[in-house]
Amino acid sequence: MKKKITVILLIVLIITITTAVLYQTFAMDTIIEESYEDSHLISLKSLDTKTVTVPAHDSKTIIYKIHNTNNGRVRYAVGYNTNSSVAVKIYNNSEDLEEGVINANEYRYVKLYLENSSSANYNITISTILGYEGGGDFIVPSGISLVSEVYIQPENMAKMITDLYNSASKAEVINNNITYNYASSFNLMNDRLGGTTESLDSGNIRYYGADPNNYLYFNCSDYNNQTSSTCELWRIIGVFGNRVKIIRNDSIGEYVYDDYSDSINDWSRSEAMKLLNDGYEDENFGGSLYYNAASGSCYVGRNAEVAACDFTSTGLKNDQTRSLIDQVTWSLGGIDLTNIEIYSDQAYQYERGDIVYPNSGNPTTWSGQIAFIYPSDYGYAADFSSCSQNLRNYSDSSCRYNNWLNNGADQWLLTPNTTSSIFVNRVFYTGVVMRATSYDTYNIRPTLYLKSSSTVISGTGTSSDPYRLKGTNL
Repeated sequence: MKKKITVILLIVLIITITTAVLYQTFAMDTIIEESYEDSHLISLKSLDTKTVTVPAHDSKTIIYKIHNTNNGRVRYAVGYNTNSSVAVKIYNNSEDLEEGVINANEYRYVKLYLENSSSANYNITISTILGYEGGGDFIVPSGISLVSEVYIQPENMAKMITDLYNSASKAEVINNNITYNYASSFNLMNDRLGGTTESLDSGNIRYYGADPNNYLYFNCSDYNNQTSSTCELWRIIGVFGNRVKIIRNDSIGEYVYDDYSDSINDWSRSEAMKLLNDGYEDENFGGSLYYNAASGSCYVGRNAEVAACDFTSTGLKNDQTRSLIDQVTWSLGGIDLTNIEIYSDQAYQYERGDIVYPNSGNPTTWSGQIAFIYPSDYGYAADFSSCSQNLRNYSDSSCRYNNWLNNGADQWLLTPNTTSSIFVNRVFYTGVVMRATSYDTYNIRPTLYLKSSSTVISGTGTSSDPYRLKGTNL
């Protein structure tokens, strides 16, 4: 009996050793290939290397080619040397999976994303782990991790929002005798450039309604770890051409449009403009404090009152944030919102017109990065299926409570009022759009355009899961 058991054990041992040797012979040549899809992809043409250098604070995309050159069918998995500073993920649109079965003489093309979050260059070695075709866990060598996380390729933000609008069913909504297309499933609408286009889909795409899913993280201290602790909450106004326009969800405080001693409604020379934008560091009061996240003195009262202003926590946190902001031409055409009933479409056209206060010499355009919203931005944010009022009557509950840009507080608008050289337009806390003297103090909500190349890496746009932008590599 013992002899029989010994023979059986010997046979099992022989089979095990034979099988192990067999699978060792099914070695796979591996290669990292260049791809035409991305200029950042690397090209390592030799078969004897599988090491990739990922620069500090940078990423690379590689195509990992697996070729089974032998006669057997095996399971494979892609692994890499464990390194906490470098994340290795498989693209969600990879041609082949990071784990599967491969026949003799077959190929697999696994698209991988390698991201180095550290301040030093790191070498990552990509390798193939083999297993028996029948299943079971892979035997993973010490210091090797299997690729398991999925990388969702960043999507151009402007295109993403445009695709949401284009893919949705539409319903026509009329305001001031202008017909608009509404994609109500996403709270998106097309403004038809103030109702001037023949097509219902040939204008800017905007978010409207009480609380659309247009939230995003911005001005982050750490773009590799975007949370409510590392980022501010901003909101998307819409897509204008190929750029996305956004606004800070909360005010940075109450400040003057311009100071009392030289009160003007010319944005290009105003104190508020100098506070928000780059290049005014030599100003005595407020110069570029927000842009540089600095502290100093600025105008805080209607009688040219100056006080200490600290933007070290509310200003732009770093160069990564600044590099995401585009320099654009802003229109400075004026509107008399005091004596004339103006609707959103009319406001849009006035803003882009050439009317300013007579003999003021005010320009009709300004090139810069950060400003305020227009009256038309505020007007189009209301839900026209409920709100049919003009901007002077936006205190009506159908407009006031169906407009996500109304935060229940006074806030500055960019557009000057044409009835005086010192009057500027603002949103009153009741929701009405009306004029104010430029040396008054109201809430400032910075507004800007993201660069057209800005991409989204995750998020659904809700307040609990905002869109996350891909940071720039500086």
